Amino acid sequence: MAGSTYSSNFPTEKPLQGKLSPVGSQDAFVTKILPDGSGKVYSTYLGGTAGAEGVGIAVDGAGAAYVVGS
Repeated sequence: MAGSTYSSNFPTEKPLQGKLSPVGSQDAFVTKILPDGSGKVYSTYLGGTAGAEGVGIAVDGAGAAYVVGS
């Protein structure tokens, strides 16, 4: 799943980016849930120095995730 958050305590798991960008900023996030729904495979913020929004996500046949947004 992909989306956006202002939360500084978003639940990350094996994050690429472990912290929210500068305070007051909005970051995109990407989270992969285990097939049985019991937990997360990974969950990370995606953002820079300005706000970021995760609008959509696609996964290819090899399992690579492609996130779109602004």
